[in-house]
Amino acid sequence: MSKCFLSGLVLFVLACLPGADLYATGDYGPGPQWLKNGGIAITKSPEFFWREMVRELAREYLPPEKRVERKFLPPPPDQAWRTDEREGYADHTARFDNADFEAALKNGYINPTDAAAAVVAHRASRTELVPPSRPADAPDDAPLPEKVVNAALADSEFDSEFADYHRGALAMRSGNAAGAKMAWEKLLDRPEAERRYRSVWAAFMLGKLLMDSQAEVATTWFQKCRQLAGAGFVDSLGLAADSYGWEAKAQLAAGHREAAARLYLTQLSLGDESAMVSLKSLIPDRGETYGMLSFDLDGRAVPPDDGGHVEPLENAPKIATLLQESAAAATLRRLQTLHVLATETVKNWVYDSGESDFSTDGLNRSQRWLAAIEKSNVNEVEDADKLGWVAYAAGDYAAAESWLDHVKTASAHSDWLRAKLLRRAGKLKAATEAMKAAVAALEALPKAVEGEEYEWTEQKTLLNDAYADLAVLHFSQDEYLEALDAFHEGGLGEDWAYVAERMLSADELKQWVDQHFPLNASKNNAEADNPSGGQSVRHVVARRLVREDRYADARAYMPPDAQPILDRYVKYIGDGANEKLAKKVRARAWFDAAALLKENGDLLMATEGEPDEVGRWDTAMALEREKGQLLARGENSQFVPPEEPRVLKFYVPVSAEEKKRLAQHQIVPFRPGHYRYIALALAWKSAALLPDQSDELADVLNTAGNWIKGDYRGDDVAAGKFFQAIERRASKTALGREAGKSHWFVPRYGPWSKPPVTE
Repeated sequence: MSKCFLSGLVLFVLACLPGADLYATGDYGPGPQWLKNGGIAITKSPEFFWREMVRELAREYLPPEKRVERKFLPPPPDQAWRTDEREGYADHTARFDNADFEAALKNGYINPTDAAAAVVAHRASRTELVPPSRPADAPDDAPLPEKVVNAALADSEFDSEFADYHRGALAMRSGNAAGAKMAWEKLLDRPEAERRYRSVWAAFMLGKLLMDSQAEVATTWFQKCRQLAGAGFVDSLGLAADSYGWEAKAQLAAGHREAAARLYLTQLSLGDESAMVSLKSLIPDRGETYGMLSFDLDGRAVPPDDGGHVEPLENAPKIATLLQESAAAATLRRLQTLHVLATETVKNWVYDSGESDFSTDGLNRSQRWLAAIEKSNVNEVEDADKLGWVAYAAGDYAAAESWLDHVKTASAHSDWLRAKLLRRAGKLKAATEAMKAAVAALEALPKAVEGEEYEWTEQKTLLNDAYADLAVLHFSQDEYLEALDAFHEGGLGEDWAYVAERMLSADELKQWVDQHFPLNASKNNAEADNPSGGQSVRHVVARRLVREDRYADARAYMPPDAQPILDRYVKYIGDGANEKLAKKVRARAWFDAAALLKENGDLLMATEGEPDEVGRWDTAMALEREKGQLLARGENSQFVPPEEPRVLKFYVPVSAEEKKRLAQHQIVPFRPGHYRYIALALAWKSAALLPDQSDELADVLNTAGNWIKGDYRGDDVAAGKFFQAIERRASKTALGREAGKSHWFVPRYGPWSKPPVTE
């Protein structure tokens, strides 16, 4: 059966249908598409991510110290699914404290008369320092029980730096800050040979003790902590590494924002994720932004664990002063640039982020930051590529071009921005080469591991966007195979499907799939819902070939479980078209083909993209690009009037070649679930061969009518056509009489129809 015949077969049924909209009934529309809405996505800046960019910046601050991770604990028996539990900090400290003391005994560093008694006394003090636990049956918000601390317990310990440290810790635990300070200073007054194990601990705790009252002095103690660790004093807890974050907090409290920025980045480089939030406290004009909530809805700063004090947003003069200070300081300048870039590209892509604006000068946040940098008159500005993107996101393309001139070493960001600006200038070939360089640079970056919080998703999203931009540049030059490659690499399934099914011939698509997903390599790759998976991509080819009646070619691309279904369909179609067979035999074959297609059409001939995958919240890309209109949106319902089509602005022009290929590779009919309409036409073909007033005829017409009731709600004209045929040609049959009484199709099976198989 030829493609022309199959196309003609549905004309009768389609002529009966009202001008229904082109929406499927799924709850959600397709994912991001680069060619929709005139290709406006190509004009946008990528969505940059604060977390990923700050991590990249932090790599420049990696110190020699190493963090000590707490142990993972097994989850409670009733929460076996949990994998995120760690030992409490007090238990973690006690484990190392006890281990250090026993190591000092073993190596002869301390020599008590009764070693066993010394261990017991040491452990007693350490146990006293562990906070009480909340009773197991107490609610989570219940206060912890009070505990009276025996601060003199350390006096019973063997006289050593360990006892000195415990005196300070017990004093602090009982609220005696002065006693704690005295004990730790006494420890540090010991000769070096007598304080190898607890000097780092004492310096660290003196820093914490003085943070609120003497922030400047506290910073010197944290620095001393690192100096001692570097000199070889024992740092079993990794306090030298931890001291960076604590010193940052002290520096911030003392008003030293630039120093705090460098220290927080160092803390982050060591893997302490709490620094990510602390760094946002250095952004004076940040507002309430999705995923980055730094202020509550009343404009107040978030609680102290944000890492420092931040002025309320209504304090515009002070924020302006802080912004200017940030513009003049290298690390603060880089952090502010990254935060503006991240928040403004979120707004640019998704929605108005709700970023509060204190200014009265009419400038948006990006413009205000660029103006602050210009006003600072600094000679050397890092991250010129990112500042170029800030300008681009603000719509200042001349400024973006100017910032590119300050880029000393090409990067993925600078190449990508250059590609955007070249595209705007109409230099598509040069833009394509720049975009290829950007993609290569992104691919060369160290890869995050899938499953790691945030990193993998953010990195993958940026790379996907880069491939999408490259694909659209190829598409704009009628380079459809190259566009298909790039959309595939970027995981852009909707756009991939448009190119695969509407821009390529079946043979071109077949050749591409054979090259990328040969049969043997794809046998174990059955990602059924992902057109980037080998088996499913081969299935796209199979369905395309079935639509073009190339059944023998299609079979090799069909998934194994679909091949028997295709074989049955081919036999039914062949028997139905065989004029040497009796009419009733042919009619049964047409009906069986219709029933099989109605149930299995998605396996045999559904499109990967439009029209079968058009969601009810979306519109058909092919029709937009063909007609130059933004078509109506609305529910798939005759009761919801669609919006009026609007003229669509094209950022990716529709070329003569694209229009030609759209015409060459049509989907007939262009309707969601289009194969179901073909099933109706096959059922009508079956009915045409059956004698009037036969039970088989009534069964075929009634069954097809019930299909319309179930799958084509709103197509009353088509349903009416089938019902009129029952009244005209099968009214004297038992099924026809029953339908006549109910004045519509009846839920009844006849000699050919079969009830669905249920498990």
